[in-house]
Amino acid sequence: MSKGQEIIGQIFVYMLSAAVIIFVVVYGYGAVKNFKQKSEEIADIRFNQNLKESFNRLYTNIGSTIVYDNNNRFPVSSNYKKVCFAETDTNDYVSAEALSSYPLIKASICGSGQCNNCNDCSRDNVFLVTDDMEKSFYIKNLEVGNNNNFLCINVENGHINFKLESKGKYVLVTPID
Repeated sequence: MSKGQEIIGQIFVYMLSAAVIIFVVVYGYGAVKNFKQKSEEIADIRFNQNLKESFNRLYTNIGSTIVYDNNNRFPVSSNYKKVCFAETDTNDYVSAEALSSYPLIKASICGSGQCNNCNDCSRDNVFLVTDDMEKSFYIKNLEVGNNNNFLCINVENGHINFKLESKGKYVLVTPID
């Protein structure tokens, strides 16, 4: 083989190697991104199930209380900044003032109506809040222990601190100071 043919052969090998490396990097990035997304979905499902289980356990055990704090952690995906609870099952309306900082939650609960008459659109009453979106779901027999009928709890180090208390007909959610 001549020197020119060797150079062409080497260029071909380098180009083929570069193509393989690019393919592996692109495929690997996609796989990692997909894995991360699936992990977040699993964390959301686990949060939803754990919260529903806590409510169901307390609802049937009148007078019982569960405190979630640094000693008894309630895990939340670290992607979320807050977990909000809204009272949507009662005739007491969620305060428009309380929802002013959460336009997506307000739209979910109130729709396009005025917030003095909220609770007409969505029954969702638990909201996982990030900077630009909220995920929501419904938990039966939830009431919020404040005058606004709405409560947001900051996610700190992957968990939230709050108290659940069975009142017979409902489970009361209150913050821990």
